[in-house]
Amino acid sequence: LNGAPRRAAALSDVNFIKPTYGTVSRYGIISCAASGEQVGVYASTAADIKDILGVIAGHDSKDGTSLPQEKYEYSLDEDIASMKICIIAELYEKADSDVKAKIDAYAEKIKSLGATVETVSLDCVEQAQTAWQILMAAETCNNVSRFDGVKYGYRTPEYKNIDELYVKSRTEAFGFLTKATVIYGSDVLSKGRYENCYDKALRIRRVVCDKLKAILTSYDAILTPVCGKTEYKPYDALSAFEKVYEESVFTAIPSITGMPALSAKGVQLIADSFKESVLLSIAHGVERTEA
Repeated sequence: LNGAPRRAAALSDVNFIKPTYGTVSRYGIISCAASGEQVGVYASTAADIKDILGVIAGHDSKDGTSLPQEKYEYSLDEDIASMKICIIAELYEKADSDVKAKIDAYAEKIKSLGATVETVSLDCVEQAQTAWQILMAAETCNNVSRFDGVKYGYRTPEYKNIDELYVKSRTEAFGFLTKATVIYGSDVLSKGRYENCYDKALRIRRVVCDKLKAILTSYDAILTPVCGKTEYKPYDALSAFEKVYEESVFTAIPSITGMPALSAKGVQLIADSFKESVLLSIAHGVERTEA
């Protein structure tokens, strides 16, 4: 949803793929931000991800966002030597020296496989981050309304009327980050703010998609950090919203565009829609260089 699985994979030295939006059914998910969340796969190798993804991807009539193709085939055998990979300068510069070193090392391994690696500029990185936070908060605000303590979710043990049931159940069950997201989502959907915030975020989404597709007409994949650091120190819960926002800059683009993203070896690879095989082939190739 907001990049947390990709960041967790990077910090835990495992692989995680967020596939193209709509290729894996979301049926059964407790929806948060439906336009960006996607079932993904954790695994120790690219080959394992390929096998699992091949099983779970495909049309599901019970999911209104599911794409019509019945099944998807994935490969580890794309020709890496003919590929061109780019690094987005604006994201690279936001990472600390340890993360930059991971990006540099991964780029060298890709080059050793015959691929070309270049640096490009993308002028909508921060706009994509802000727009996705607005859309994510707005959708979350609507979707968590199901947690009413009546038929769904936690119910407070003591209440006098229906209003108190709603308020106390949500107050007791929601954490600080969820509450902050709901309040922010309510604000961007409010009268007088909708056009300047939510509607503008939708338009920015289209601009970001167009700019990414323009880059991916010249490059097969994008190599970026997946998080800004290789380790994190504990921080106060009241700082959670700010900390999560800061880190979302690295993961917002795949979330807002619906494009696939693979977290591997502490870095992130992004490709155009339905190009998971490109990502898996790159990751598999790099794994073989370390075997």
